[in-house]
Amino acid sequence: MHDPRTISLPSTRRFATVAGQQLSGMVLGFVVWVLLAQMLPIESFGEFNAAFAVAMMAGTLANLRSEEHTSELQSR
Repeated sequence: MHDPRTISLPSTRRFATVAGQQLSGMVLGFVVWVLLAQMLPIESFGEFNAAFAVAMMAGTLANLRSEEHTSELQSR
C-alpha cells in the first residue's frame, strides 16, 4: 500500500523544465492560432475552431480518465 506520509516532490530543475515546455507550447499554439485566423476565411476558421474545441475536450476527458487508472495501478 501507498504510505501517505511519503511525498514525492519534483526537483526545481525538473519543475522549471516542465513549466518551460508548457509555456513554449502555449506560445507556439497561440502564434499558430493567430496565423490561421488571418489566413483562413471566417467560415472556415469558425468550422476549424469548433472541431478543434471538440477534439480538445475529448483529449482532456481521455487524459483525466487515464490518470484515474494510473493512480489506481500505482496504489496497488
